[in-house]
Amino acid sequence: RVQMTAAAFAKGFLDLEGMLTPILASLVSKNREVTAMLDDTPELGRHGMDESKRIIHELLTRDQLSAAGNSGSEMMRASLSGLTEPKRMLHRLHSLVNDLVMELCELKEKGDRSDETEKSRKGSNDITPTLSSTGDALHLDDDTEGPYDSDDTSVRMSKLDLATEGERQPANGETAHLHFVRWAKLSKDFFKPKKARFDTTKIPDLYDNAVYDMLHNQHLGLRTLPELYVTARALASFVVPQEYGIDPRHKLAIGKCIASSLLAKVRRDLLAATSADSHELERVHVPNHSFGTDVRTPKRHVRTRLYFTSESHMYSVFNVLRWGHQGSEGHDDKREPNGRRCGGIFSDVGRAKYDEMEPCYLTHIVFRLFHKRSRESASPSSYMVQLLVSPGVSHHDAVTEEVERGQWQWHRGRAGRLSTSNVIRDADTMQVYSQDGLTLEDVDQFLGRLLPATSDESESTSPTNMTLESRKY
Repeated sequence: RVQMTAAAFAKGFLDLEGMLTPILASLVSKNREVTAMLDDTPELGRHGMDESKRIIHELLTRDQLSAAGNSGSEMMRASLSGLTEPKRMLHRLHSLVNDLVMELCELKEKGDRSDETEKSRKGSNDITPTLSSTGDALHLDDDTEGPYDSDDTSVRMSKLDLATEGERQPANGETAHLHFVRWAKLSKDFFKPKKARFDTTKIPDLYDNAVYDMLHNQHLGLRTLPELYVTARALASFVVPQEYGIDPRHKLAIGKCIASSLLAKVRRDLLAATSADSHELERVHVPNHSFGTDVRTPKRHVRTRLYFTSESHMYSVFNVLRWGHQGSEGHDDKREPNGRRCGGIFSDVGRAKYDEMEPCYLTHIVFRLFHKRSRESASPSSYMVQLLVSPGVSHHDAVTEEVERGQWQWHRGRAGRLSTSNVIRDADTMQVYSQDGLTLEDVDQFLGRLLPATSDESESTSPTNMTLESRKY
């Protein structure tokens, strides 16, 4: 999925034509070292996430969380502020999923009946040839009446019913049957009746599927979907960030385990950009300068690296950049006389923005590297680094506006007219999250301090020591 996303981005970014496969083969790196950054999640990182999920499950299956306001971390209290009765919300979400499955079952059955009607119509439209009484030649009976030559109103209406049912098919080639099966499986996996137990790890999947249908299947007018979306979003807003660590120290420990290879690659590429020798064997794509009339230095070689990764790696990278200034001891580093935090990447403003951010589709981080012309090019302190962050494409406000305007219910002849452009928007504008005056030397020292020199980390920074007492929360 990540590789295909990279190919699709390259196709749009470079205005290429044709299928994605040749673009994937020619422009996307797929060697073992690259794929290992995605596929090889260390066991320590998995253990840390499993421990976080266990605590999340215990919290969400409680009847009340009123005690959370008096104990636990500040981050935990803020995350749980809207979940005073989480178990009731779980039951409500399960009920909504079941109601949606029933709606989809009805649509599937209507589609099946339409298919049968269409088949019978085509079958009756086939005129049966008969033998002539005067010879062996075949001829058609001219008195045979076509299926829609009758004045019967019900027959004429069947044409309209077939057309409108065709308009109510799911988007992107998904059939009504697959749409039903997708949600039926989620309902089955989310709650086990025999054990009377919820699987809270399925909440992100429920939310992702609800978002997809809110965006692409508006024309189906599913009555249950808007409330299901709101309920799933409230639960997912707590579950997803906490899966990568319950408190800052553990977010950092898990983040280092999962994203260490990717961050090490970014670090090497930033340092390599300061040396011309390291680029002798790279492919260089030079633009046609005759089209770049607004470029101040058209012959300048701007080196660009694009990294595409998974949601787990994005959260891990963010957590390292957000909480790395605390180090493994779990306390803030000292500040310089000018108020700048020693050893940190994000500024205080950047940290506050991230704490309120909901990472969405196409969330991205940009590392910009600038050379100070008055300084020696070989020194890392001669380069400035700026970090810009975008939460990606946020659909929530636009989707809820569609529902509040009353454009959710399906009406005959209006299928597909709920403008998708109203809800599928551009990514949010990037904002600067880094500290002022951040140098490449600062970034190098920051990552060098956090990333392991070898594959073995010390016992003190391992998520295996993440034994948390969930009663605190």
